[in-house]
Amino acid sequence: MSETKPKELLDQAIRDMAGAFSVRLCTIGVELGIFKDLHQNGRSTSEQIATRMGLNERYLREWLYGIVLSGYLEFDITTREAWLSPQQEQVLVQEGGRFAQFGTFKLLNSALLPYEKLLSVFRAGGGVGFEDYPPALWEALDHTGCSC
Repeated sequence: MSETKPKELLDQAIRDMAGAFSVRLCTIGVELGIFKDLHQNGRSTSEQIATRMGLNERYLREWLYGIVLSGYLEFDITTREAWLSPQQEQVLVQEGGRFAQFGTFKLLNSALLPYEKLLSVFRAGGGVGFEDYPPALWEALDHTGCSC
């Protein structure tokens, strides 16, 4: 039996799992305005961001470490400062731009929320209705530029 295919599948699974966590981390950054804060204030430590935004510093610090490892923020290990590159700003902050994904993170996060309902319809049939999705899904669609 060849180990090539299982190794390729394992690599894909690891990328997909990392991506799922990255979506959640990016959604937190979008929803709480952390990316916008960094855009407005530049290089900052978790303490500085937490103070400015009234957030829990410990959770913010752990979020920063995760989002930096995902490649969505720059980070100086010596000063513990994080910041957005101009390219990251285009994706994470600038709504409506060519590269903007501001709303897409919110959309993906919301689209995954009626999970228990989805399991139920797989077992018993039926469907997942529009009403099963949170209002945040429809708000996120507005941020993506999608006209549905």
